[in-house]
Amino acid sequence: MVRDLVEQSVHLVREIKNETVKAKAAEAVEEIILDILIPPVKGMGFTSANSPILEETTGVASDSELNERTRDRFREKLRNGDLDDRKIEINVKASPTVGVGMIGNGMMDDASMAGHDFRDDAQKVKKRKLTISDARKVLLEEEMSKLIDFDEVKEEAIKLAENNGIIFIDEIDKIASKSSKDLIPELQGRFPIRVELQSLTQEDFSRILREPKNALTKQYQALFEAEEVYLDFTDEAIEEIARLAFLINQEVENIGARRLHTVMSHLLNDFLFEVPDVIQANSKIRVTKEMVEERLLSLVKNRDLSQYIL
Repeated sequence: MVRDLVEQSVHLVREIKNETVKAKAAEAVEEIILDILIPPVKGMGFTSANSPILEETTGVASDSELNERTRDRFREKLRNGDLDDRKIEINVKASPTVGVGMIGNGMMDDASMAGHDFRDDAQKVKKRKLTISDARKVLLEEEMSKLIDFDEVKEEAIKLAENNGIIFIDEIDKIASKSSKDLIPELQGRFPIRVELQSLTQEDFSRILREPKNALTKQYQALFEAEEVYLDFTDEAIEEIARLAFLINQEVENIGARRLHTVMSHLLNDFLFEVPDVIQANSKIRVTKEMVEERLLSLVKNRDLSQYIL
C-alpha cells in the first residue's frame, strides 16, 4: 500500500511538472517535426532533389531564405492540423520512469532513489513510423522528460506522500479482531480521531482522590507507611483539596487531573522531608481542612506564584 501511495504521488508530481514545461516542449516538438519534413539548409547549393517535400512544394532550387519560408508554411499547416494524417519516421527513446524502489520492510532502495532505474533505459533508441498526430504526442512526452529533473520529482513525491498521503484500510475489523489494542501503536496513532473533553468538576476531583485503587491519597499513605508513619485524610480535607485543584485549573491553566499531583506534592512534601528524622516511626499525621487551607490557600490567591508552583 505504501508503494502504491508513493507511485501515485510520483505520478501527481510528474503531471504538475509536465504542465510547467509543456509549452516549451511543444515548441521543441514542432521544430523536430519540421526538421523531418523540411530539413534545414546546410550551406549553399541545397536543391529540391535533396528534399521530396521541397520538390513537391516549390519545384525549384532552394536557398536558406526559401527554406525558411517553406518551413513557416508547413509550421502553419502543422498548427492547423492539416498534416496530422501524414506519416513520418521518428527516433524514440525509452520513456524514463521515476521508480521509487522498495526493499525489505518497506524501506526505500537507495539505488532506485538515485535514479539509476531510468537513465540506462533512456539511452535505448528505436525508429517508429507514426502519423504526425501520434508522433507529436510521443515526442511531447520525450521533450517534457528532458526538461524535468527526476531527482527533484522523487524528492517532492516522497514528501507529498509522507505529509499528505492517506491509506484507507478496508475491513479493519479483520485486522483488529477484538480491539484497537491489536494494532501496533504506529498504526493506532495514524487514525484521525477527534474527541471533545469537558473540564473536570470539583466533584470529579473528589472522586479521583477517593475511588481509584491507586488514588493519590492512597499512594501517599503507602509512602508514609514505608517509614511506619500513618497518614490520614479527613473528608473535609479531601473536599478542600478538590476545590482548590478545580479553582487553580479555572484561574491559571486547565491541566486536568494532573493538577492534583502538584497540589498534593506541595501539601505533603515538607512532611516527607521530616520523616524519619523529625517525624518518628509510629507517628500519625492527620490532614485536615485547616491544614490544607494553611499550606495552599495563600498560594492559590497569589496567581503569579501559583502559576509556577501549582
